[in-house]
Parts: sequence; structure tokens; C-alpha cells
Amino acid sequence: MKSVVGVVVSNKMQKSVVVAVDRLFHNKLYNRYVKRTSKFMAHDGKDQCNIGDRVKLDPSRPLSKRKHWVVAEILKKARIYSPPSVDTAAMQVSRINFHFPRPLKVGLHFIVLGGKIRSFLFTFENLFLLCSCL
Repeated sequence: MKSVVGVVVSNKMQKSVVVAVDRLFHNKLYNRYVKRTSKFMAHDGKDQCNIGDRVKLDPSRPLSKRKHWVVAEILKKARIYSPPSVDTAAMQVSRINFHFPRPLKVGLHFIVLGGKIRSFLFTFENLFLLCSCL
């Protein structure tokens, strides 16, 4: 067997990952290229792979019932989105002065609740309460 390149789709196991490998082949009947995906379990000894990483797999001896590939190298790391922490979000909200003599209109928002479209008019006080609940 030769080395294959794929994308990590699961890393929930210890020292193991599931890698999806795409391949194209030509269908002679329809004269089109068809894409097929195979999922292989691979050994990741250092537990470095994350979901979305592009990795190169090398064949090895059978390590378990379904695992006979080894992660040779990580070709491209996935970009992981990390939401801002609660402390920084609270600091940004606390900079705004919410004490106004009368409520100021922020905007009219449409939200779907129970299959019906409802509209809500958020004031600064309501917006502050909404942000503090998150």
C-alpha cells in the first residue's frame, strides 16, 4: 500500500484518529468523475491531531482490529475558533454607560419563536440584561 492524505474527522480516542480520505475515479458509463470517501483509523502516538487537520498516513502492521495506518506527519493544522472569554466580554459591556433618562432604541430584531415571526425592540437596558445572561 502507499501513503494517503486525508482530513481528521474524529480524535475522541486515545492515541487514535479517524481520517477521511477522498479519491476521484472516472465512471466510463457516464463519462464523469465520481468522488468517494473512505474513513481509516490511524495511530497518533503523540495525540497531536485535531479535527480538521490535513495529515499524511503511512501503512503499518495491524495495530488493532481496524487500525493499520500511522500518522506520518501533519501537513496543515486546522484553524480553531476560540470564542472570547466571559471576562473580556464583560469588560467590553461594562465600558458602555447604560444609565439614560429614557430608553434609547437600539434596533428592531425579528426572531422566529414557535413557528411565528416575533419582533422585539431592544433598548440599552434590555441589551445589557441579554448580554449579562449569556
